Amino acid sequence: MAKIANYEIEKHISTLTPFINYNSSIVATRENGLYRVWHWETQILTYNINTGVIDHLYSHNRSQTTSTLVGRIVRNLPRPAVVKFLVEAELSKYDRTRIVKMARL
Repeated sequence: MAKIANYEIEKHISTLTPFINYNSSIVATRENGLYRVWHWETQILTYNINTGVIDHLYSHNRSQTTSTLVGRIVRNLPRPAVVKFLVEAELSKYDRTRIVKMARL
């Protein structure tokens, strides 16, 4: 798995490529049709590659670093998957609004 600089994260997410960032705090894997991203062992994303659906997105405001990562994720996943998630997921109004802003929708 590639060890990358943080500025390369978006490229890897947009191509659903596994990676570990330079200090191993962010890890993305791709196996069994799922693309997953962890930040400090908290699962941030599970994206089903086969269906094009976001199965899990960590939507809570935990830290600025985690929020920044969530924003980078939602801006680089396929837009239809992000929109479908926002429409169908059980999110608070606050979390939905935050993710919409992060995704720049």
